[in-house]
Amino acid sequence: EKIDDRIDYYISTDSIEDFYKLLLSSYEHEFGTDFIKNKLATIAISRNGLTETELLAINKVSTINWSQFYCSFLRHFNLTNGLISFSHQYLRNAVNEKYLSKSDIQHYRTLVYDWFKKNPCDRSLLEIPYQLYESGKNDKLYDFLSDYNTFSFLFSFDYDFLRIYWNYLMHLSNSLKPLRIGQPS
Repeated sequence: EKIDDRIDYYISTDSIEDFYKLLLSSYEHEFGTDFIKNKLATIAISRNGLTETELLAINKVSTINWSQFYCSFLRHFNLTNGLISFSHQYLRNAVNEKYLSKSDIQHYRTLVYDWFKKNPCDRSLLEIPYQLYESGKNDKLYDFLSDYNTFSFLFSFDYDFLRIYWNYLMHLSNSLKPLRIGQPS
């Protein structure tokens, strides 16, 4: 009878996002609300997910605590090229609705930005401009993209986003020229 009650509880929702919010609440009871919120919110605001090392360092969590949660939540994650992201948009939507107010979004973007700024690597060159762009930190985005090595890297490996960032900045300032260089081969 207890299992039937649990099933009824989960299927009583009006939407898939509501189902996932209930599921997230059950994980909160097991692992703690702050633990679940911090890890999932950090993944949600990242560009394409985070590596396990990045996630543990940004959230200052022990490997053992993360491993217990990761193993139980594994079917809801995608692991692609070492990046942990959500398995589908419904879960991302539920995380956004449940955990990310405007101030929370800025908080987590700052955490991610600060960590990548202090730990430069190729992934920093992808994650930092995304966080600056999404945060509306236009002067910092311009300064970051104006670095020759950064611009060259993004031109070679992330041309589409470089063009988006540059054209966005161009619309804010009359002094920038459109980025219309042919896409690298």
